[in-house]
Amino acid sequence: MPAAEAPSADTYSISTDYFRVMKIPLKCGRVFTKQDRNGAPLVAVISESCEHIKLGGRNDNKPWITIVGIAGDVRQYSLDRASKMEV
Repeated sequence: MPAAEAPSADTYSISTDYFRVMKIPLKCGRVFTKQDRNGAPLVAVISESCEHIKLGGRNDNKPWITIVGIAGDVRQYSLDRASKMEV
């Protein structure tokens, strides 16, 4: 598949309370904890629309990221727009 046609997910850096404050349900796994900080192994919570991900484009030198949770889909941009894949 050409890179221009590959699906992409929006990525965000968030605080440990983000899911609780935004009332986004956790579907599986866990949310972030204080142990998930700079210098710790990289982790991600993905939206339920994501089936699989590869961060960093096609660069094989990027570190692996462990998926620790799956959250409900988010309508980040507008309530009248469909949710997108998000990490």
